[in-house]
Amino acid sequence: MFFDAMLCNGCKKEYKDVVRDLANRIYCKPCFLRLIERKVKKELRGINHQKIALLKSDSASFFVLKSILTVPYVVIENLDNYIVYDTVILPFTCEDEDELFLDQIFSGKFPRKLGNYTLKKTNFLKPLLNVSLSECKTYCDLVGIKVKVDDTSSKISRIFLDRMSEKNKSLKQSLSRFVQKFSKL
Repeated sequence: MFFDAMLCNGCKKEYKDVVRDLANRIYCKPCFLRLIERKVKKELRGINHQKIALLKSDSASFFVLKSILTVPYVVIENLDNYIVYDTVILPFTCEDEDELFLDQIFSGKFPRKLGNYTLKKTNFLKPLLNVSLSECKTYCDLVGIKVKVDDTSSKISRIFLDRMSEKNKSLKQSLSRFVQKFSKL
């Protein structure tokens, strides 16, 4: 993901070490970090609940959320006792949401629990829906967080997404936008 000297889309200066986002725009390291933080904080605006929980995960998305969150929160291992919290923050990226959508479609079920939703007075937020898993991994690399990379998924939907995105690079973004619009229906 690092390239030779190019012009940053954020600060308009020339840098040798630049990073590309999912839309293939070029950013310097500080601008890229600010971009990801801005995307996440935009989704988290308006949280004024007392009890906030963050679902634990081994993925890079969990560590991105953990480093960006400024409100007091509790890390939970699973969703067994979610009713105790006002808000549960889920570390789902756009690929995770696309995979969930395709899994439900392929199994013949009507897609549910997409996007941000409420269940028994608990709000479930997914602030990383506008961020890809590769952007989360790059963010962790730039910040210095060591993350175990697990790209070997045997789910049919993940394999389908990966193979189709080889032919069309913007497929994941397009599917993410569709899933977000579909979840609001």
